[in-house]
Amino acid sequence: MPLLFPIAACTFIINYICQRFTVAYYVKLPAALDDRLTKLCVGILSTGCYLFLINGFWAYMNLQIFTAGAYHFIDTSD
Repeated sequence: MPLLFPIAACTFIINYICQRFTVAYYVKLPAALDDRLTKLCVGILSTGCYLFLINGFWAYMNLQIFTAGAYHFIDTSD
């Protein structure tokens, strides 16, 4: 395990140098972004919030979660 620390440090240093080199010599202008990306992210995140809210209501209404030790099995023997 101690051998992994110098390897990780070398990896971080090389990664840092490569990123700085790339930004300095290859990336001249920032990417042109408009408000479409922001609106798309807000739409996706709001949909996720609604799904999380529905799941929370379902979990709150599910009695098997909150009744401690009381299991109600379905009778399958006829």
